[in-house]
Amino acid sequence: MHDKSLQKSAAIAASIVGLTSLVFGLLFLFVVPAAQKGPAPEALRSYAVDPTPIQIALVLVIVGSLSALVTIVAMYHPLSQKHPAWALLALILGAAFTLLTALDATYTVFLFSSLSHLYATGNAALKSSMVLAWNSPSPVNPYDFAEFFLSGLWLLVTGGLITRSGYFPRILGYLGLLAGVGQILLFISTFTATLPLILGIGGVGAIIVGPAFWLFVSYTLWTKK
Repeated sequence: MHDKSLQKSAAIAASIVGLTSLVFGLLFLFVVPAAQKGPAPEALRSYAVDPTPIQIALVLVIVGSLSALVTIVAMYHPLSQKHPAWALLALILGAAFTLLTALDATYTVFLFSSLSHLYATGNAALKSSMVLAWNSPSPVNPYDFAEFFLSGLWLLVTGGLITRSGYFPRILGYLGLLAGVGQILLFISTFTATLPLILGIGGVGAIIVGPAFWLFVSYTLWTKK
């Protein structure tokens, strides 16, 4: 990688992604109230009582997604040396999932707050509208398509490229492939509303596999000559 300043910045960004992923996973699994992980009206009532954990979690998603974009851009050059077309596809997928995920998290921060307030203060008709609005798929990221499916595709393509790049350790590529499969399964479980599967796969991915992948990327970029 010719631009050493970008390489070091990307290493720092990757460590931020790993740490925010880890903290988000712990928050979502053990601190965010269970009602806020489900549909309205329970989610809206719960948010009005204790909004802080989910607000922090969403901010972590925004910071982590934008940091991931920096690393993804920096990874393009070494991955493109042997397979430029596939590396370009990885770059496009990476830019898409990071920007859409950050946008969706920002949208959700404001949506959750406003719908919860209107539900708490409105009449019966307004309450019904707020419940419908919260339970409808996100117009920005329906069923977490970008966060899970697109990111899963990026991990699969990038993981395959890493195993053949000669720049990154091969084991990092296998870790990326494993994380990619987990993200795709997580999208399927989200689409089918299979909450135990969401918590199971999401917990392992958010607390172990995801952070391990990004921290490994950070270490490689920081130490690579």
